[in-house]
Amino acid sequence: MVPKSCRPKTPTKLQPLKVGDVVHLTSIINSMEFVARGRVRSLDPDELVGGEEIGPNWCEVHVLVAIKKRERLVRPNGLFITVEDAIGATIAWPCPFTVVIHEED
Repeated sequence: MVPKSCRPKTPTKLQPLKVGDVVHLTSIINSMEFVARGRVRSLDPDELVGGEEIGPNWCEVHVLVAIKKRERLVRPNGLFITVEDAIGATIAWPCPFTVVIHEED
């Protein structure tokens, strides 16, 4: 039996998104392509990111890892233009373009 900590993490779109989830952000041009990994900080449409409310069906995500570094942000914010620029910061990302990462049971 493989220890739980060694099991691969798999993405799924079946889980509802919630604050604290680790997610892959997908490209809005090709939703099968992961562009970054992050953690959901807020689902509140009134939350401000870069001085703007994120709005309905968007989430605030703390960017942990850039996968496709030159991918442009959907909503550029100040000095943050690409996914790589936003590592360590929070960005607004459309919820339909997130995939929850979870460990296999």
